[in-house]
Amino acid sequence: MNIIYFGNVVWSSLWKRSQTISYHLQTSESIEKIFYLNTPVYITGLISRNIVEFKGISNKYAWKSVFPVNVSSKLATLTPLLFNRRNSFLRLNNLISECYGRYLVRKQKGKDLWLWIADFSPSRYVMYKKLIPIAKRIIIDMPDDILGFATNDPNYVSVSDFFRYCVARADIVLCANEHIYDKYNDNSGKFYVLNNGVDFSVIDKYRKTDNDLFSALKIKHPVVGYMGVIGLHRIDLNLVERLLKTYKEFSFVFLGMDDHHFLPPLQKKYPNCYYIPAVPYEKMIDSVAHFDAAIIPHQSNEHTKGNNLLKAYIYLALKVPIVSTSVSELDKIGDVIDIADNTKDFCDLVGAAIKQPNLLKLDKGYELARMNSWSSRMESLYSILGMKKAS
Repeated sequence: MNIIYFGNVVWSSLWKRSQTISYHLQTSESIEKIFYLNTPVYITGLISRNIVEFKGISNKYAWKSVFPVNVSSKLATLTPLLFNRRNSFLRLNNLISECYGRYLVRKQKGKDLWLWIADFSPSRYVMYKKLIPIAKRIIIDMPDDILGFATNDPNYVSVSDFFRYCVARADIVLCANEHIYDKYNDNSGKFYVLNNGVDFSVIDKYRKTDNDLFSALKIKHPVVGYMGVIGLHRIDLNLVERLLKTYKEFSFVFLGMDDHHFLPPLQKKYPNCYYIPAVPYEKMIDSVAHFDAAIIPHQSNEHTKGNNLLKAYIYLALKVPIVSTSVSELDKIGDVIDIADNTKDFCDLVGAAIKQPNLLKLDKGYELARMNSWSSRMESLYSILGMKKAS
């Protein structure tokens, strides 16, 4: 059996749900090969390097990734290479996508195919139309509330229609949290909750080495950090600015992808604001382990309600104190993290986390992270799929 896995992020530095699930799935005896399809890149963007997915990644890797790259003997990645993201090139992009679709269909000849969809970008539509008819099983994974922040493009099939087209043909729909499940469940029996978890095989290998990235970059401790995608639909910019003003003696480090480019103005205004683009996964774990405190300064909106924050479990696994706004079902773990009711409360809790971390709370948080590992999540996933687990 083969799986074609359409991930919602590129297989590179910042591992998220899609990479973790596909990496674990390859260990199953039932699976012969997994093809992980990265989000598309564009020739013009790749030449100019003006593409957010590949920031912090070498030119050599960026170009190499448009051809199949073997991650292991059973897992390969491929990045569809389109021409230009402008709407005027839609017809050309669709023609190229048609060729990719035919190529993938030929690769699956004589094989049982499972189609795994975690990305609903309209640029995928043509390939999905080719693959859905030949797929023995279709699994939809919703790492976020897909329609919570989707915007429609009149020149594409709308994200909403595209999403519903895929869900109607799916055999299984995985929801990252209960909010998504409650919002989209149609009582067909194919919807399931699969929360995020922590990959302790990576955590245990790389946590708290002597390789302090911040010292190498001359970033002074105490370090208050944030890891992940830095987007305006997610981050409360006013709260971040208040923190920068309040604690000028703290270094605030944002590690990940700044997909709306709002950090450079803050860096110019506040010398204690630092941005580190996505780094290799093992270095990211090592860097987060050197946070003196971690923040989750998220807005409360339809998008963040659909998040099941992997970063919170990683912080807990690394015993980093956490201060968060009340979002993304984090109230459920409120006994091991600090949840702020307002901006002043958030700032006060950050100061307390730095000056006097609660060691008992950190130990409890670590045990909670252990209970929410990807190993336990995969047990649930194998049960949902009716698959043999890895030996």
